[in-house]
Amino acid sequence: MTSPWTSDQSMPKCWRRGIIAIVVIASGWPVVVFPSWSAFVWCVIGTGLAIGITHLFAHMRVTVDNTAVTVNFTTGWPGRRVALDDIARTSVVTMSAVHGWGIRAVPGGWLWRAGGRRAVRLDRVSGRALIIGNDEPEALMAAIDSRRDGAPSAV
Repeated sequence: MTSPWTSDQSMPKCWRRGIIAIVVIASGWPVVVFPSWSAFVWCVIGTGLAIGITHLFAHMRVTVDNTAVTVNFTTGWPGRRVALDDIARTSVVTMSAVHGWGIRAVPGGWLWRAGGRRAVRLDRVSGRALIIGNDEPEALMAAIDSRRDGAPSAV
């Protein structure tokens, strides 16, 4: 039995700061234009939500063991587990920056990404795909393929 392969990925700090800055500006302009307590409260709520959501999706861990590939964000939730038996094919892909970060529906499946543009696409037996963003996609794909029974993969 081999030990689990793990990889941690973090959203770049400049992205985190940029997202929070945009939300502060977007939710804060009413405080400047229409100064009131209610505008201030909404600014604080918007900023708090931006910080919380950004923190939730800022770090992602991928673990490959002898039975499954597991993906978890910062707090362990949300998480996703795909059995190795359910993976038909693996490949390394490059995602557009348009797809963003976090969990996104993309053509043919779901993208889980904390940052970066490269990812591993897991084509599942069910026909849906799970695309996992990773700084080391070749190493992730090799870890998955080494635990599968001679299944095809592509770079």
